[in-house]
Amino acid sequence: MTSLYGQFSTRCFSGIVLSAHFSRRRITRVLLAACLCASALMAVRCNRTSGQGPQRPRIEINGHLWRVELATTRAARYLGLSGRGHLDSNQGMLFVYPQPRVLAFCMRKCSFPLDIAFIDADLKIVRIHTMAVEPPGATEATYASYSSDVPAQYALEVRSGELGRAEVDVGQKVKFLGTPPNPLHAEYGD
Repeated sequence: MTSLYGQFSTRCFSGIVLSAHFSRRRITRVLLAACLCASALMAVRCNRTSGQGPQRPRIEINGHLWRVELATTRAARYLGLSGRGHLDSNQGMLFVYPQPRVLAFCMRKCSFPLDIAFIDADLKIVRIHTMAVEPPGATEATYASYSSDVPAQYALEVRSGELGRAEVDVGQKVKFLGTPPNPLHAEYGD
């Protein structure tokens, strides 16, 4: 009887310790999750200016500024500006690649023409194109391709005509204002 009682009490005691252990783990996890949520909310709040939402990075070329949306993942680079109805003046998309390489773009499901500037790792413009809207019925096999022709690490898409009005040309330097996009954080792949 004594040994049975001893086993029983050990099991009960172990059960109490075990449940207390799980309770501490749960409390720790809840507190950690709350701290992470609070940190994320503070980061979002710090990135807001007068309730206008998160600040977009800015690019300056030849004294002209564009606010850009970053495309650093394969999915974001593939989608690009496809399916959008318009692009505001002085807005654009900056495609960021982890390493310089020859880049090629097309106008997949884009309903308005764009200018594209290919930018090398030294932030120098190496090629500029104006990309036309594809005709109805065009397929990926028939899309026009716009190439950097030489290795580039970035591509900037803006409304058609904006690069010309700003007198942007091959060989000019690009300045990232604020925190520059880090190519090391860009996802590999097309």
